[in-house]
Amino acid sequence: MGFTMAVPLCTLIALGLLEECLARAGIVRVPPVSVVVAALADEALSGRLWPPLGSTAVNWLVSLVLSFFIALILAVALNASAYLHDLSAPLIGFLRPLPCTALIPLVILSLGATAEGVIFLTTFGTLWQMLPILSRAVGRSDPVAFDTARVFGFTRLQIFRWITLPALEPYMLSALRIGATASLMLLISMELLTGASGIGRIISLAYAGSNLSLMYAYVLLCGLLGVGFNIVLGRLVISRSRLTGGRPQ
Repeated sequence: MGFTMAVPLCTLIALGLLEECLARAGIVRVPPVSVVVAALADEALSGRLWPPLGSTAVNWLVSLVLSFFIALILAVALNASAYLHDLSAPLIGFLRPLPCTALIPLVILSLGATAEGVIFLTTFGTLWQMLPILSRAVGRSDPVAFDTARVFGFTRLQIFRWITLPALEPYMLSALRIGATASLMLLISMELLTGASGIGRIISLAYAGSNLSLMYAYVLLCGLLGVGFNIVLGRLVISRSRLTGGRPQ
């Protein structure tokens, strides 16, 4: 475990030192990593970091939870019959690659550059990243288990609770990891383009003011948010595998 953690950490430190040297030598036109980290630390100590971070974190969490549960409900409903599944497949295939940033003018006109508009568009974009994963997982459920449950008189709710959900658990975690990255990217993009409160707005203002060290400090913060969420989910997968007697990959 120590070796597994040391390799990426040493690689990250080596890349940071390389960027520091290149930036100090003027080879790359970005602030040195030490200046960026110092700017981020100054924002945290001064208290200017926490309002935009809190706004982004709340909108991110709400969008992720909404998109996950909507995708789960749709996946179960659309796989209730082969007709619904075949009917919805072209629509999902069309909407999944649709760039959600193209809908930003429509959202601004209808909902405005508010938290509601940001959450709506982020939820909409993340939904189509999660839905195909969960839909395929529901479609691959063991039909023998469903037939056995029906023979024993299980209700639809009991079948969903005791058969569908346990079979979906690994796919749900994968969908969450993919959806978390997609929702964070969409959320920051919305804040950048609409000026809604959050980290994206600070990045836009810092760029407009040519404060590159501050801009890259908040870009670094976005990366730390994504990595931190993935680490938490990875730990959850490991603990869940140990609880069920499995072997985490």
